[in-house]
Amino acid sequence: MKPRQFRRLIPAIFLLMGVSVCPPCQAEHGFVLVQVQNTKHHPLRGVEIGIEVFGSSKMTGDDGKAKLSVGSATKEGDWISLAIVHSPPGKDLVMISPWDNRAQVPSFEDKPENFVRVVVVQRGDRASLENGTVLISLAEKINKANAPKTSNYQAAREDPKVSLDAVAKQYRLNPDEVDQAIRAWGAKTTDMEDSTVQKKAKAAIQWCERASDVSDKPWRYVLVPHDMVQINRTFESLI
Repeated sequence: MKPRQFRRLIPAIFLLMGVSVCPPCQAEHGFVLVQVQNTKHHPLRGVEIGIEVFGSSKMTGDDGKAKLSVGSATKEGDWISLAIVHSPPGKDLVMISPWDNRAQVPSFEDKPENFVRVVVVQRGDRASLENGTVLISLAEKINKANAPKTSNYQAAREDPKVSLDAVAKQYRLNPDEVDQAIRAWGAKTTDMEDSTVQKKAKAAIQWCERASDVSDKPWRYVLVPHDMVQINRTFESLI
C-alpha cells in the first residue's frame, strides 16, 4: 500500500474506533417505552397503543414494545392515560392493567426496568376470570363505580348491580359469572401476610359491603389461614 493511501485510511479507522467505543445511547426525554403483554406475561405484537391526551400511538413490535411520545414538558412521575387504539387482526383486546388505564412516567434513564407494562385480555374470554390480575382489575373498576360521587352522604348511591353490569359489559362477560368469580376469589389465598393476599382481601371486603346493600342478607368476608381449616372445626369457630 502506498503511503498516501495509508494516510487516507487513518481518519476512517479512527472514526470506526470512535463509533465502537462510544457510550450507550441514553433514553430519550419526551418518550415513554410501553410493553403490551397477555396475562401469561407473553409480549404481544401488532397492538396499536397510544396516549390519550397527546394523541401519540405506535404499533408494538415482536417484543411487545412501543415508544410513545409524551412531549418534552412531561416529567418523570407524571401521570398518563393509555388506550388500546387497534387490536391485531381477529382480536378484540381490552386493557386489564393498569386497571384505570393510568400509569406514571418512568425514569428516562437508559435502564431495562424503565418501561410501562400493560396487560390485556381478549373480550369475552371466560377463562380470564380465573386470573388474579383480571379479578383485581374488575373489582377495582366496580368499586370505583360504586364509590360516592360527592361528600354528601345523603345523596343517592349508585346501584351496585348497575355498576357490575356495566363493567361486565365492557369486557363482554356474564355479570353473574363475574360476581361469582370475585366472591370466590379470596378463598384461594395461602399466605396471610402476602401483599397480594392483602390486596385481594381489601377488594373482597369492599365487594361484600356493596353486595350487602342490595341483598336481603348481609355479606361478610373473613380471611382464614388454610391451616386452621380442620375436619373437626365448625364454621362458627373459624370466624
